[in-house]
Amino acid sequence: NRLYHGEIEHKGAVYTGLHEAIIHDELWDQVQAVVSDNRVDRSTGAGSTAPSLLAGLVFDENGERLTPTHANKGGTRYRYYVSAPLVRGEQSGTGWRLPAGDLETLVQDQVIQFLSNEAAVHEAITDGLDIDGRRRAVRAAEDLASRWPALAFEKRRTILVALVLRITISGDGIELLLQPHAILAIVDPEFGPDRPTVIDKAGQTIELHVRTKMRRIGKGNALVINGTEVVNRKPDPAL
Repeated sequence: NRLYHGEIEHKGAVYTGLHEAIIHDELWDQVQAVVSDNRVDRSTGAGSTAPSLLAGLVFDENGERLTPTHANKGGTRYRYYVSAPLVRGEQSGTGWRLPAGDLETLVQDQVIQFLSNEAAVHEAITDGLDIDGRRRAVRAAEDLASRWPALAFEKRRTILVALVLRITISGDGIELLLQPHAILAIVDPEFGPDRPTVIDKAGQTIELHVRTKMRRIGKGNALVINGTEVVNRKPDPAL
């Protein structure tokens, strides 16, 4: 937005404004370079094979894995998680095609709520820590939850792969199966894609269930949670 750069744009022409700029020239040029690179990525399809946040974790009620896919329409890239039968071209009418952003937001919200829940985290820790150790772990989990929105994609992905054993989509909701023995590993500030920890996948699990309904929209489904439809809206350019 050139207003931030101390300029005014009118009918395609740019003028120096009377207001003070809040973005200096060096930062403005850096941002324009990033925007330009992103335009090239979108036009060439670069980055389209990057892994989705929940890749490999989502299944339907029949045990079929949902595959991340995307479609380009009007220069915009739309991502989905699609049931294997639909990917194979089977028109059984029982598969899911869910907006990736909506599902990823829902799952992350549940993880954040879980890590922020002192009682739930305290009860989930089964590693024989003394009371002081448990308190430190609970505080670390709360800190991780507060920092979650600012974490890089790679770190969030690594944490989810360690903590979430399975995400199951069904007609009446979404179930997250968590591995509580992963908590002590993921709350370590050093845990991440560069220093992942090997975690035993066998052991106690915790189930988080989100009651939802699926509303058919075109060829896909929208998530309806507590009566509120979760669906990406088209942005208003004027706003």
